[in-house]
Amino acid sequence: MTKKKTTSERAAWLSQLLGSEFFGACEEHKEMRKCEINTYCVDCQGCLCPHCLAPHRAHRLLQIRRYVYQDVVRILDMQRLLDCSKVQPYTVNSAKVVLLNPRKQSKPSKPNLGVPVCEVCRRSIADPNRYCSIACKTSGSWQSEDALVAVADAESSESESFLPHLTSDVGSSSSSSPPGSLGAGKDWNPDSPPRSRRTRSRKGIPRRAPLF
Repeated sequence: MTKKKTTSERAAWLSQLLGSEFFGACEEHKEMRKCEINTYCVDCQGCLCPHCLAPHRAHRLLQIRRYVYQDVVRILDMQRLLDCSKVQPYTVNSAKVVLLNPRKQSKPSKPNLGVPVCEVCRRSIADPNRYCSIACKTSGSWQSEDALVAVADAESSESESFLPHLTSDVGSSSSSSPPGSLGAGKDWNPDSPPRSRRTRSRKGIPRRAPLF
């Protein structure tokens, strides 16, 4: 019988992940092609390049991607380890991703009034999200079971709740007729002839006065 990992142990791999640097050359395989570090092993808490993967095939691996010079992970991959709800999502090659750490800013900027902001770092986000990154959501809550969830504890509703603002009600706008369209009036009859539109008479061609 395997011993269930405690919340602090799960927090250790996450803390290591958020503090790691990716997309540099692997020291062990720097003489080989495609030695860029772009994978994180959750079980070993280490960063890997494609040549390092063989001993870790049976481990839990996270592929790190890039979005506007920021490290991101796919929501489908991270959701198996951590609740990603209310974290601002982005799209990379048709895949929904989330930032590992807050966006880098050259200088601090104040968000416009009325614009939703991250509850931790105050960077601008979109409704109904509350955090800009995984780091902000788990900041100060390493012991929280709400932020760190196991796969067995995750409900199906939770796996679908992290992208509610991406689904739009397309049919709501097409089901109602705009004012003045056919069928908008109560007494409209499909057999009645269409109303004739008033046309303006065309002005005659101006003629030049004869020269004397």
